[in-house]
Amino acid sequence: TGIASANANVEMQIPQKLELYMNYPNPFNPVTNFKFFLPTRIAAQLTIYDVLGKEVQIVLNKTMDAGVHTAQWNAKGKSSGIYICCLKAGKELVSKKIVLIQ
Repeated sequence: TGIASANANVEMQIPQKLELYMNYPNPFNPVTNFKFFLPTRIAAQLTIYDVLGKEVQIVLNKTMDAGVHTAQWNAKGKSSGIYICCLKAGKELVSKKIVLIQ
């Protein structure tokens, strides 16, 4: 019972806002995975941009339930370099820099 009572005191850290975690692997060739958290059921869009701000590809664009989700991008045929992954949900926007090495 000592273990059970000790575990009862541990609080889970549940994000309260939109979160985009670092993609894995990073750098990648040519496939990478994105993990993100949505605080409520909301329309979410995950878009890849080049460093000049040009849209490269929309990876995900749909209404999703609250919770942790994953998406995958296959960059086959794209040039090596730095890209920006942007996750938009409602009025919130978060982004991460990602590196493609072909």
